[in-house]
Amino acid sequence: MKQAIILLGILLAFRSHCSAQGDRLPLPSNFEDSVRVVLENTRSIDATVIGAGFFGIWNQLGIDHQMIIKKQTFRMRKKKFPLKTHLVNYFGAIVNAINIEKADPATLTDFLKVTEKVIEKSNPRQAQDFFAASRAFFEHHAIHYDKSFRLYAQEDTYKFDYIENNPEPALSWDQPDTASTTDTYEDPPPLEEPSDSGFADDQDATASNSDSFLPSYFLAAAPPVIEGPVIRFDKVTLNFATTYDSVHLRNTKGTYSMYQSIFVGEEGSFDWTSAGFGPDSVMCNMTTYNFSVR
Repeated sequence: MKQAIILLGILLAFRSHCSAQGDRLPLPSNFEDSVRVVLENTRSIDATVIGAGFFGIWNQLGIDHQMIIKKQTFRMRKKKFPLKTHLVNYFGAIVNAINIEKADPATLTDFLKVTEKVIEKSNPRQAQDFFAASRAFFEHHAIHYDKSFRLYAQEDTYKFDYIENNPEPALSWDQPDTASTTDTYEDPPPLEEPSDSGFADDQDATASNSDSFLPSYFLAAAPPVIEGPVIRFDKVTLNFATTYDSVHLRNTKGTYSMYQSIFVGEEGSFDWTSAGFGPDSVMCNMTTYNFSVR
């Protein structure tokens, strides 16, 4: 009964949108056809193509996935997410996952679970970034794609996930400080007689400290803290491609933040074969790294 009420709410929401668009045709009774009609009424070629694609893949989805999509659509309409951006990219991501990525049921389940958290916890701008990034990833298998620069994920295994960084609770004045201990007094150690070799010992200590000192530019910066929806790559080869050239970071792994548009990775190797060097003559083995995917 509850599911029937939710579905009725979805259809009424789409009916009100169609009326606002001046549509006079009766609203179809099934969900996938309702989506198709609403997207067609936007008069957008992109939305029309997505609507037809969604209608075509609907019966390829399991019943559980269909019910989740219906509930998420209703929730987004209730939160007044825009149709031409959020919902078009949301349905576009699902269409691309089935038709292009050929995602298995487990991958689609992970994507929808992350989507559920995005809808509940994100503001409209963050949700739009997630839907657009997901649609592009399923279409091009790339974590960034535009005319001048593409960052493809190749030879990879991946999983959608959601990272929640809960801040540590602040200490209350009423809470005892368990880290503190009772002050105790100890006698200071006895003074030692100065030796003739004291100056030489100081020089040795200074030399030892100098040997272990590294300039700041040799020290790796702490990796950025990422949160929200991510794609975790257990293994991946990153292909950085421009209009004129292409290079690879091979056999690496890492996490792509879909809110912050950054990739935080570790391990992997980079060579200069694109510059004419042999793969073993000039190369770099990575430790940890991060960069903007844009």
